[in-house]
Amino acid sequence: MDGQKKSVRVRVKACVVDELGAAQRFSSEAMGTYVYRGGKHYIRYEEELSRGEISQVTLKLMGNSAKLLRGGGSLGLEHLLHFLPEQETRSSYQTPYGDLSLAIHTEKLALDVQEGQGSVHIVYRLYLEGRFQSRNTLRIELAEG
Repeated sequence: MDGQKKSVRVRVKACVVDELGAAQRFSSEAMGTYVYRGGKHYIRYEEELSRGEISQVTLKLMGNSAKLLRGGGSLGLEHLLHFLPEQETRSSYQTPYGDLSLAIHTEKLALDVQEGQGSVHIVYRLYLEGRFQSRNTLRIELAEG
């Protein structure tokens, strides 16, 4: 139903492979909210950062694209990643010390979300200030809360 908020359980698994080939794996689980409005799926949840800081995450899914907005915490960090299959998008990483340019090259984007359940699978390369930083795999699973 359009505009009705639902409580959802969000499971996130990520793998980050840096320029030297070293892999780091992360996983988290949180309660969040889901709403379908104007032909778009919105998932919101909180994510704990490395120093106990909390980041607000909003995932917006529309057609064959996705946007991930992460921000909050006392450090004032914020960034938006826009994923379009087999395309490169540009954004910025906002820090208290200034903005850094980001380029995101989406290798794979698979969206299967209906009524607050399903999955998102994204594989992308991240460039910071024009330099390759990492190849990332992000899997997000949604279930009724």
